[in-house]
Amino acid sequence: MIAEIHARKSPGQKFLDGGRKGTMTITFRDDSTLGQGSFIRVLRSGLCFGVIFHTAGAYRFYLGDDEKLGGPDLQGEDLDQLKAAIQSRYGRA
Repeated sequence: MIAEIHARKSPGQKFLDGGRKGTMTITFRDDSTLGQGSFIRVLRSGLCFGVIFHTAGAYRFYLGDDEKLGGPDLQGEDLDQLKAAIQSRYGRA
């Protein structure tokens, strides 16, 4: 089943590449904390810029280190599609 990815642009979004043009490397690392449980940390050019949580049958991507009011920046039912959407949207300067 193909999951629909919902996207919402965050106001004032800044990139961590120092103003360089081109494509930045996006990587995903499994992580966990006592407070947040298991999640996937999203790194861009080696720096953490977001997290993916899996709850209620959906994967939710948030910019920053925590969930926020107003919902996720991206979400979908399929993790691989969500990762592809993150790379497509945030992998370019």
